[in-house]
Amino acid sequence: MNKGLAKALNVKIGDKIFIEGKNYRLVETVNDLTATGAAPDMLFLNQKVVKKYIQTKQNNNAEATYLLIKAKKDINPLTLSSEIKLYNKKLRIDIAEQDYGMQSNLQSLRIFVVVLSVIILIVTSLIIISNFELLLYKMRNQFVIMRSLGASTKQISRIITIQSTIINASGISLGFILTLFSQRSLYKLVEKILNISSTPSEFNIGAAVIIAIVTFSVIQLFLIIPSYRSTKVLPLKTMEKNEKLNFGYSKARVNVFKVLVGISLFLIVCSQVLPTRETYGPTMLLISVVLVLLTFVLIFSILLPKFLEWFLPYGQKLFGREFYISIKNLIPQVRKNTVIILMISSLMIIAVFGSITLRTIQVSQQDQLKEDYATPILVGTRLDDTKISPTKFTKEVEKLPDVKSVSNFSTLGSAEYQNEGRNMSMSYAVVDLKRLQAQGLIPHLKQVVEPKGNYKVVDIEEQLLNGADAYVDWKNKKLIDVSFYLLYVESKHIKNAVNQLEGLKSQYSEMKISNYEQSAKEADKMFYQRWGIFILVIATLVVSTMVGVFNSLVNNIYSKRKEFAVLRAMGVTPKSLRKVILSQVNLYIIIGLIIGTLMGLLTTFILLLVDPGKFVIDCKVIITVSLSMLVGSVFIFWFVGNKISSQKLSVELTNDNK
Repeated sequence: MNKGLAKALNVKIGDKIFIEGKNYRLVETVNDLTATGAAPDMLFLNQKVVKKYIQTKQNNNAEATYLLIKAKKDINPLTLSSEIKLYNKKLRIDIAEQDYGMQSNLQSLRIFVVVLSVIILIVTSLIIISNFELLLYKMRNQFVIMRSLGASTKQISRIITIQSTIINASGISLGFILTLFSQRSLYKLVEKILNISSTPSEFNIGAAVIIAIVTFSVIQLFLIIPSYRSTKVLPLKTMEKNEKLNFGYSKARVNVFKVLVGISLFLIVCSQVLPTRETYGPTMLLISVVLVLLTFVLIFSILLPKFLEWFLPYGQKLFGREFYISIKNLIPQVRKNTVIILMISSLMIIAVFGSITLRTIQVSQQDQLKEDYATPILVGTRLDDTKISPTKFTKEVEKLPDVKSVSNFSTLGSAEYQNEGRNMSMSYAVVDLKRLQAQGLIPHLKQVVEPKGNYKVVDIEEQLLNGADAYVDWKNKKLIDVSFYLLYVESKHIKNAVNQLEGLKSQYSEMKISNYEQSAKEADKMFYQRWGIFILVIATLVVSTMVGVFNSLVNNIYSKRKEFAVLRAMGVTPKSLRKVILSQVNLYIIIGLIIGTLMGLLTTFILLLVDPGKFVIDCKVIITVSLSMLVGSVFIFWFVGNKISSQKLSVELTNDNK
């Protein structure tokens, strides 16, 4: 039995219990299911025993007509269903995978995983490209010398390709091997951390190999583009390009941007209006999200310099001369630094999308609980045919020191009323209307329909508690088809009130007490058990991306040491130089955070069209990640600025940073 029932009966494991004229021994108790509201009482008996009781009491040979079947591994449920139906064509077989609710949940989960995986791949590629671009920047002088000595572009390309392939293959192989050998141990670790029992799935080598190949191909494609571009120029052009960081944009990019935006809008509309939207809608929305992210990458590098040019005079007035210098130097280098800002934006997309999705699920569960708990404490009965007097019981509870107010509710009774010559059935509950009004569970009553017959309608509500179609006051003595069901108890001190209610169990042994705080706590615990692995993944991604971003920013700053040396030679003090460095770095981060937050919200909004409803923005996560980035950048680049400003000026001016 459940623990609440065992406590009410004052029995422990091993104790004997007298049921239907026969002694039984309690062998196990299960936790109360408080996470879904008031916990139901459960008693588990042997099937044969229950069947015998039914035969004796109801004088029939009823059999269980519902079987739960677990298929063997690698067995197709549809095939198994067809084989079972061969025994009897009248059998109704429900397959869990075909249940609409389960399909909807699994679909949402798949979308969540796919989107996260795509964003992870993008972030990883951006981090690698950022560092690989810096490597190529440092090696281009060596490539110029090689070309001057007679090396062909094909040979240079081969060198770069071999380097990028070794880096890529090493990372992919290491990740594959670590996943292969640590999967089961990771499951065990998660079990301990989250206090849950899990069933480790078998490592699908085929799927893992395909994912590894796709990942390798995508990253390699990202790496080939800059390497190919670096080798298809003459030596003199290479040196010129290495220092010329400004660039123009063709109209083709803008035209592609417009086309992709049009396709995205078309897919979003189709996913909501077409008859096949339930089947193909999620896929359309996924494609539209990918296209939206791609259009953002295309247009970002065009809009950013224009925005910086516009903001430059305002920034100088707000933050001073150092800010003006840093932004003025930054504008020609947008192409080189776009990847860094995109990384920060991708980090925020992960944080925003992940936190909103999980927070929305959590809040939806809490809202459902709040609907079940009209007041913080519910007091019910364990018996269907209880002899509790609602009026007397209400007054007893009302006397308790920490109880603020009480109202009562009956079991549902059945009635019929005539409507245009037809008898209409309804379910009614008998309540104390004045007490419900005092607690705000129903509005103050006003007469809206004239009295007619024995009863009159005094108010009309959109929705009533506990599935009732109508409320009738206890003053109606004619109604005898109901009994006590529930008390709604208000209190400012929940724990004290619950303890005081427990004291009434000696007088009312069948009492069952539930409170919102306990149920909400259990619901949160279950939420973290179910979604803890995704919270862990998102947290790991955020931290890993932050490390990658800071590493790329440090490399970027060190690659411009000659520029900073020139500023020092022109009279810029070490303090001002630190301000220049911090201004550039923090501008990268702030732009990335703002754009990433907006793109994360847009991505989430599009994907939530799969199952339209409200979504909850988790401001705490967004603010925490943003502050972590800004505080971390100030801390790290203050020391970087100190180190650069403390170097010998003569050495820095002759250092080519390569």
